[in-house]
Amino acid sequence: MHDAAHVHPLERMPLPRPLLLSVLWVSVTLCYLYGDYFGLYVPGKIQQLLDGRMGPLGTVTQQVLLGTATMMAIPSLMVVLSLVLVPRVSRWLNIVAGVVFTAIMLVTMPGAWSFYPLLGVIEVALTVSIVGRRGRGRGVSHERHVDAHCRAALSGGGCDRALYPGFRPLAASGRR
Repeated sequence: MHDAAHVHPLERMPLPRPLLLSVLWVSVTLCYLYGDYFGLYVPGKIQQLLDGRMGPLGTVTQQVLLGTATMMAIPSLMVVLSLVLVPRVSRWLNIVAGVVFTAIMLVTMPGAWSFYPLLGVIEVALTVSIVGRRGRGRGVSHERHVDAHCRAALSGGGCDRALYPGFRPLAASGRR
């Protein structure tokens, strides 16, 4: 039974939305990296690379590599952009990037070796989750989350100030 008087410092709390989005993008990026790495073990893949071909993209050129690098840089950039952009810009960028990368995975999975659709399904679940978390409108800000958590702790004996340095209830700080 949860009792506000016994708030444990390691108790799981919901993550602030920007941090959760960033973590989701880290997971998407890792799935992409593992998928590409394991793809090197598919028979004939190394020879195809040595022959200067890049699967359905054809002959390797600087433009093909630049386009591919640009596309694959987006999930990595979303890790930091989800944390630093203003909420309105972050919301739309996460929605657009999530939809685009969901579509990319759905197009590239059919006919692939079984490891790729496995990672692809995980990536689709992650990107759909990103879109869903941004499409629901305003969520609880980290500030309001900390305020609610510490108010509950204060009512039962105290907020762990080490977890929330500088905590002042929103009402006391004049912000809402």
